[in-house]
Amino acid sequence: MPSGAGLNFFPLPMAQIGLGLFKGTEIIGRYLPTVSMSGIGSIGLWGVGIKHSLFQYLPAQKLIPIDISILGGYTKLSSSADINFPLSEGGYSGLISDKTTQTFNYSGQSMNLNTSAFTASLLISTTFPIINIYGGVGYSNTETQMLLKGDYAFPTVNSSGQLVLTNSNVVQNPSGITIKNNSGIRYSIGLRLKMAIITIHADYTKDLYSVVAAGIGFSFR
Repeated sequence: MPSGAGLNFFPLPMAQIGLGLFKGTEIIGRYLPTVSMSGIGSIGLWGVGIKHSLFQYLPAQKLIPIDISILGGYTKLSSSADINFPLSEGGYSGLISDKTTQTFNYSGQSMNLNTSAFTASLLISTTFPIINIYGGVGYSNTETQMLLKGDYAFPTVNSSGQLVLTNSNVVQNPSGITIKNNSGIRYSIGLRLKMAIITIHADYTKDLYSVVAAGIGFSFR
């Protein structure tokens, strides 16, 4: 929303799985099934990515405990917020309504936000057994589509000063808008702790909107 949601943080748990292939290549998937919250809305997420190690091609790759990789990824976030603008509210008392407008349904209104993001990054990390520092620099591009779903009434005032509603005053599924968000360079830095097969990480990303994230994972190699 233009003035923000008034939240300093937003929990968004998701599953992320990486599968190592050949020659330092890894495919990555992340997924959050659509979760519905009564009276609030719903949210869901999925993403795919691929990472490839570059340091393996350098002569010093066995002498220095670091790894350099390139990463490309795409993420799609879909959310729906329930909204409510019924005819019984908003000063619509005394409304003169065309009977044909009763066929419209004013209870199924929602605002849907579909955000897609693409990122390409150069990553560097240490390869110590327990504690590792990692960081990266890359390019990101995001786009958001905002769609209103449902029927919306916009009564007019006639020459007698009465509110009048006809079919032409009811809009079904108003046209959506596409918002081109931030496109540019992003920076990140993080710390990962590995204990046997369990990994714990925390990282910070500097972009138009800075993000702090933390997670726990399981690594089998």
